[in-house]
Amino acid sequence: MKKVIQVGLRAIRAPNGTFEEATPIYRSVSDVKEKSNLTQSQEDSMQEFIHDLAIRYKQSMDKSKQRRKKRS
Repeated sequence: MKKVIQVGLRAIRAPNGTFEEATPIYRSVSDVKEKSNLTQSQEDSMQEFIHDLAIRYKQSMDKSKQRRKKRS
């Protein structure tokens, strides 16, 4: 049997709009990379890059929301 880890929860809505019981979402441990082959400097650069991307994505989404509000 494969080892699994819980990576989240999923809750769907019932026809009346209430939430059904939450169902855990699992992923096989073999699918999860436990250790990267990057140096610490490379790992830090990658984390910084991902952080910058997340900020830019949020800014883009905020601008998109503002444009939609102006059209309404």
